[in-house]
Amino acid sequence: MKKVHMFGAAAAAVFIMGIFVFLILSPSAESTTGEGNMADDYFLDSQEENDTEEAVAEEIEPEAAETDTAFVMVDVKGKVASPDVYELEQNKRVIDAVEMAGGLAEGADASQVNFAAKLQDEMVIYVPADGEETTPLNMESTDVETNGESLEKVNLNTAEAAELETLPGIGPAKSAGILSYREENGLFTSAEELKEVSGIGDKTYEQLQDSITVE
Repeated sequence: MKKVHMFGAAAAAVFIMGIFVFLILSPSAESTTGEGNMADDYFLDSQEENDTEEAVAEEIEPEAAETDTAFVMVDVKGKVASPDVYELEQNKRVIDAVEMAGGLAEGADASQVNFAAKLQDEMVIYVPADGEETTPLNMESTDVETNGESLEKVNLNTAEAAELETLPGIGPAKSAGILSYREENGLFTSAEELKEVSGIGDKTYEQLQDSITVE
C-alpha cells in the first residue's frame, strides 16, 4: 500500500515539474505581442518615409522646370570696348549687354542710348560717338520690316563706317574692310559681292543680306 502512495506522489511531482518547465520555456503572450507591434511600427515608419520622399520629388520637379531660362542674341556695336554678338538672359536690359561688351569706349555718346530698355532677340544696340547723328536703332530688330514699317537698307556703295556698323555682325574691323574693298575694287555690283570682303563669309552675309543694297 505504501508503494502505491509513493508511486502516486512521484508521478504528481513529475507532472508538476513538467508544467513548471513548460511555463518557463514557453514565450509569453506579452512578449509575442510586443514583437508584433515592433514589426508593425517598422512597416509604418518605412511607408511614411517613402511617402515623404515621393512628395519631395514631386515638389522638386516643377521647380526644376521653372528654372529653365530663355536667352536672346543681341548685336552690340559702335563705341563699346568689344563690339560683337552676345547671348544674354531674356530678362536683361541694354545696360547689361553694353557691360558684357566691355562697357562704353572713349568718346561714346551715352545720351542717345536707352540703357533701361529690355532686350529682344536679334536686337541691334548701337552706341554712337560724340556728335554723331544716328537713326535710333537701339530698340529695333534687324528685320527689314518692323511693326509694318520698312527700314531703310544700307547702301554698300555710299555708306560710311558708322552706318555700316549698324548692320548685324559688322563691327569696326569689318566696316573698315568693306571701305578698303570699295576703294580698291570700285563700287559693289551686287549685295552678294560683300562676301568677297575679308572676314565676311556666308554666315555673316545671311545675317545682313536683307538689310543691304547696292542701288
